[in-house]
Amino acid sequence: MNRYLIVGIDPGTTTAFCALDLNGNLIAMESSKKFNEERLLKRLFEIGKPIILSCDVNPCPSFIEHIASKIRTKIIIPEENLRIFQKHEIVNESKINEFKNMHERDALASAFFAFKYYMPLFKKIDELMKGEDIEKIEEVKRIMIFGEAKSIKHAIELGKKEEKKEIGVVERIVQVRTPKYVDLLGKLKQDNENLKKLVEKLRNENILLKREISIEKMKYKFSDEELMSNIRNKEKTINILSKELEEAKKRIDELEFILDKIKRKNKFKREGKMVLLEIECLNDQTLNEIKDELDQDTIISAKFVGQLSNESIKIIPNRCIICANPYKNDKLTIINTNEIKIMEQNGVKFVEKDEIMEKTINEIISSYKEERKAK
Repeated sequence: MNRYLIVGIDPGTTTAFCALDLNGNLIAMESSKKFNEERLLKRLFEIGKPIILSCDVNPCPSFIEHIASKIRTKIIIPEENLRIFQKHEIVNESKINEFKNMHERDALASAFFAFKYYMPLFKKIDELMKGEDIEKIEEVKRIMIFGEAKSIKHAIELGKKEEKKEIGVVERIVQVRTPKYVDLLGKLKQDNENLKKLVEKLRNENILLKREISIEKMKYKFSDEELMSNIRNKEKTINILSKELEEAKKRIDELEFILDKIKRKNKFKREGKMVLLEIECLNDQTLNEIKDELDQDTIISAKFVGQLSNESIKIIPNRCIICANPYKNDKLTIINTNEIKIMEQNGVKFVEKDEIMEKTINEIISSYKEERKAK
């Protein structure tokens, strides 16, 4: 049987692919410097029928889009680039350890990431079609992937008729959300813990590879070309792992700095202060980017204010901001930077909550008086 495939691709100087069946089982995983679009596509069709392509970055590389333009397929990409530790977690979850290099590992992570997106749907189909032939089950899965049926039962009916569309259409690119954490502090702590585990894993892999090289050097003569090639390959892997190790360590340092700053901010909040969240320009886009960091003890301090919709204004805590430049909005309390005492301690800027509340109340009273006069 020519199986339908979920294919993760890691393009580059060395291009790698990982092909899974629709049950998440490994069909093939290869890497080569000779893979161009045509050769890779030819190789994939030797293995099966690719109906899902995936990668670990956003936006989707043109290499993958060009391949997809020649076959009917869905492209699955993450909402944001997968981090190294996330790829390690996905690979561990897949329980597939056959990858020979980092390119194949990334291709595997991409393929299993796409499989996880469809896994709940596939499980439902497997349960409804228990005992049916694999070909029939996979055909129903294909129909649901391409949205050719309104429901699984409808797809089963269509599958019996075996109405298949021709190859040659890019179905569409689907951006799959990476998990979002409600609690920013919790997210950072989790990232930090995952990175520390990754550092330990990379360190152990490095040690094991170095031991293998030492043992092989002791066993054989250096004139053995095959041995030297093997040693060189392992040394390249060590260099790759070492770079990833350094990146992970840097990220841990960054996260620990952020965590420490958040702890200091929380300390001031407990003491009745309002912590400043400083940005260059406040508008709908920037507000959406920082909304997870906002609470009733945080006040936005902006140099400039741009276009703000009514929905965005509702997100702003206490409907109050500090602005360095003159700005007026009837639905917001705008406090000029020069009109309030901004303090700084241990790298955190804050203002007294009572002072903010007083200015907010005065603004409301002033607006009310102006309205009365106008009447």
